Amino acid sequence: MNQEQLIEELKKLGMLHDSGVLSDKEFQEMKSKLLGQLNGESRYSNISIEAPSGEGKPKATNASKEGTTFQSKGNPINDLNDKVKYKKTAIKDNRSGLSKKTLLIVACIAVLIGGGLVFYYMAKKPDPIHAIGVRIGNFAAHNQVDSLKTYYPDADQIESLYLDFSPDKMEISPDGDDGKYNIKFSDSASASVQVYDDNSFKILSSNGLFAFRSEDILFAEKAGMLKDTNNDIETAKRINEIPILRSFIYEEYVKQLDNQLTVSKDATYTSSMYTSSDGMSHGYYTVTNTGKKDVLAGDYTLVWEDGYYMFMGSDVGYETSSTKRSEAGKQSIPAGESVRCEFVIGDNHESKVLVAALINKKDQSEFFANYLPSGEEYKRFISGRSN
Repeated sequence: MNQEQLIEELKKLGMLHDSGVLSDKEFQEMKSKLLGQLNGESRYSNISIEAPSGEGKPKATNASKEGTTFQSKGNPINDLNDKVKYKKTAIKDNRSGLSKKTLLIVACIAVLIGGGLVFYYMAKKPDPIHAIGVRIGNFAAHNQVDSLKTYYPDADQIESLYLDFSPDKMEISPDGDDGKYNIKFSDSASASVQVYDDNSFKILSSNGLFAFRSEDILFAEKAGMLKDTNNDIETAKRINEIPILRSFIYEEYVKQLDNQLTVSKDATYTSSMYTSSDGMSHGYYTVTNTGKKDVLAGDYTLVWEDGYYMFMGSDVGYETSSTKRSEAGKQSIPAGESVRCEFVIGDNHESKVLVAALINKKDQSEFFANYLPSGEEYKRFISGRSN
């Protein structure tokens, strides 16, 4: 191997080292071998024969390095002739040995360089599926909603993204033979993608990439909204239904309270010009608690409608009018029991009607502040909507 060839091989070794194929130690070892080969081939061409010294003992400067030492016979002339012969023999022997060694080293280097280049090519060859996974992961990690929507046709309801993304932890596996792949970003985040021949792609579904408010997720889980969801799109649809479900739950609460107390009219007295002995007409209504909880005094309201009549003169006669009024319930009503609500009709009063007994309601924000979902709310909501 001449010097130019050796330089080329050293350049190749440098490329493999820069690309990470060869470690620093491997690079230095192989470089040393190449440089040692160059030094070995030129070593014996520089051997010189020194003139006999004052003691008449000539010496070879490099011959002893190959493991054989020239021995003087005591005669300077004979020693010189023998040493020249020794020199030729050493050069011949060492050139023969170096030739075999050189061929072996060159062959090994060729194999290493060839294999290294193949490994380098394979390691550095871009993987389009991996690049797609990295792209999606970065979209989610940096909350790039609009960018993700470009490749995710069904993600119109997405509002936010979140992903703790590390490309090294990403796992990719084919899903059949039609260009579909499953990309696993973590134990709780993944995506299914369709990749086309030109390496364009679209996201078919995902799980764990969309970000939602923690309070929304907690409410949805407790209300039974997420029982049968297994992807981000379905979860987003359910989360967006939370305001509708909350209204549905509140309406259930209002209807339940409105129907919990029932009113039955037991007696009605109509006043006239002549009243009872005390000048009053008396009656009562029965209010029944049909619910499972007691209703305390002051927690419900009685709604009355009072009817009046007044004499307006002989030409006009009597005119009637009515008005509604409310009063707080004065008696507690245990669950499943009833109480009587009495009324009195005085002069110029035609009638009194107990229109309703209504349990006092909390407003929606107050109601949900202490509301504990049962887990069946969403099921009832779906059932009511389908009917």
